[in-house]
Amino acid sequence: MPYKMKTLLRLENIKKTYYQYDSPLKKALAISGIKSVKPNRKVEALKGVNLELLKGEAIGLLGKNGSGKSTLLEIVSGTSQQTSGKVEVNGSVYPMLELGAGFNPKLSGRKNIELLFHLQGIPEKSFCELFDRVLEFSEIEKFIDQPVYTYSSGMQMRLAFSMLLASEPDILIIDEALAVGDYFFQKKCYELISDFLNNGGGMLLVSHDHAIMRNICSKALVLENGNCIYQGDVVTAISRYLERVSPSKNITKTNDKLDKKKVYISGVEYEGQGRNVGAKIELGCNFSIKVRVAANEKAQCHVNLMIRNQYGSLINITSTLSKKMDPLCLLEGETKVVEFTFKLMIEAGTYSVQVSLSSVERNFLDNITYDLGEELGPITVIWESERKVAPFYGQFGVPASVRVIENTVRQKNDTIKHYKRDEWAL
Repeated sequence: MPYKMKTLLRLENIKKTYYQYDSPLKKALAISGIKSVKPNRKVEALKGVNLELLKGEAIGLLGKNGSGKSTLLEIVSGTSQQTSGKVEVNGSVYPMLELGAGFNPKLSGRKNIELLFHLQGIPEKSFCELFDRVLEFSEIEKFIDQPVYTYSSGMQMRLAFSMLLASEPDILIIDEALAVGDYFFQKKCYELISDFLNNGGGMLLVSHDHAIMRNICSKALVLENGNCIYQGDVVTAISRYLERVSPSKNITKTNDKLDKKKVYISGVEYEGQGRNVGAKIELGCNFSIKVRVAANEKAQCHVNLMIRNQYGSLINITSTLSKKMDPLCLLEGETKVVEFTFKLMIEAGTYSVQVSLSSVERNFLDNITYDLGEELGPITVIWESERKVAPFYGQFGVPASVRVIENTVRQKNDTIKHYKRDEWAL
């Protein structure tokens, strides 16, 4: 790295307590100190959090709503004060806590950029060149002279990220802002962030998109009710977070007997291996699972099979409904077997499968779940890339066809002859 490792941010035993009052008058009296007023409720938003951010490092923050993530970012950015603990910031901070924050909505985009230039102490002789860079990056030339309050959320994000070019901060704080905007602009933002980190900047990132966090962050911190329950490797942090927020693997109560259910999953098999699915399958090969469905009374249902990756992200749901099949019809005491067959055109890695039975509404999201099986796995998709060419590169193999539709040959006299398909000579 072209820079020396240096601590940009250090938080030591940070605590933040909010006091709530049941009336505005009591709150005003408490703040003014005119009268001692006992709060109706004390909320401990942070309970002794420690963190160190080095140059060139990005740290992700994970946690459910109300876990303390936003409070921590507000303290680092200086918009809120900790109740106790030490905050050491070595450099300037550029917070993107919410879209529109830091803008004067009544001013145009141009005026907001110029205002930032003045606040950053940028010489006026450099305004034009820097403004052109900001405008080119934002791609909002047509709207730059309109008030910011007329901008869409995507346009506000474009302006905010573009102004990062002028701010040149030491620490960047992003709270879900990367979720806004089209694909191509998001790609530009990732490249900008990569350059920022490579040049020694540091970043704190809050995002529910775990793929973004894995790609950008070197480590992560998991918050729960104001406590830091894990800090370290980002993949492990995501797993710890998902363990806390994922619903039970079986939505039916454990003491519910199978004979109380209308229909239920009586078995799941993969090539005769039973419920303990565990296999290594080469990328692009077929993979099949057999689901045994039993009924305690006359019933109809759809059968659904879900595939998740090692991070718990849902990769695919295939069902009898999505395949436009009729619902599975069963009589009392009857058992039927449904077989799912896939061509595994997904990147090499570890996956799990889960089966469910649902009601027969045409809208999948409106269906009632009758039974939800356990997650089964692991299923490992492998590819020995050094030995042969892969059928695709990337996360998914999208069905496609490729053909040559024209053949042009330049003659000696520079005339061009077009051959029809049946005239092509190989």
